[in-house]
Amino acid sequence: MFRGKRVVAIALAGLVGTWAFVPRATAQDLTTLLSKFLIDVRAGVVGSAQPFSRVTVTDNAIATTFTDGIVLQNTTASTAGVPEQISPRFRWCGSAYNSVSAASEIHCWIAENVPTTAAGATLSSMRFSRSVNGGAYTIVFTIFTNGTHRLDSAGTLTWLSRVRYASPANGLMNITNSAQTIGVQFNNTTVEPTFNNGTITTGSRNTAGQVTLTGGSTGGVLSFGTPAWTVAPACTITGSAATDTPNITAASTTSFTIAGITANGVFTYNCIGSA
Repeated sequence: MFRGKRVVAIALAGLVGTWAFVPRATAQDLTTLLSKFLIDVRAGVVGSAQPFSRVTVTDNAIATTFTDGIVLQNTTASTAGVPEQISPRFRWCGSAYNSVSAASEIHCWIAENVPTTAAGATLSSMRFSRSVNGGAYTIVFTIFTNGTHRLDSAGTLTWLSRVRYASPANGLMNITNSAQTIGVQFNNTTVEPTFNNGTITTGSRNTAGQVTLTGGSTGGVLSFGTPAWTVAPACTITGSAATDTPNITAASTTSFTIAGITANGVFTYNCIGSA
């Protein structure tokens, strides 16, 4: 089928719907266009011999029936020797002018399904990666089988340019305004904090926890677990006895010193940092 805009529509056996390939403007006739298109089809590189400007897939009257429009698949079965067969990927490329280097830089993004096998189970993840000027692809964002979403680069997650969520280190979470000029930091820690004159209740973290004093002590030093706070946090202390007069005599990004607890008493703490 050939119309004023040089639309070549090829209906292939078994293909549901219509694919319309719109070639770029050339002086070629329909026979040449079709020949080059068929060459591309045989080579599996559609758009090489005969570049086209867009592809339109039309599948009418499907109502509420979920229907594939374009399928990229790898049907080769995985084996013990080759345990994963990943999908073909989508790739989007464009360019931007760099006013410093006075050059056009090509930026490409890809999306791919990456199945994996581990501990007798099979999983998969949807992975988005980017490349600049033909460089290696860097994973930016991943969605896992269980619904977990992960930022794979040192970036931030932003809501409507109002609030930013960032993790500068394992265990740290920053919540800031969109300009990242003011915010708070929570420290979940990868290693539990310790106390020199007592025991930490299991499950305590840098942000909050409980300590039981031992050896007749009325205070001591709580050392934060890894990672340290970015800046010294603001902490509050609450003793369990009515006679307690807890106070913090020193604080830093790695520890705070407390006094004023009844001998062998119990106190809780809550800390929050700034980001």
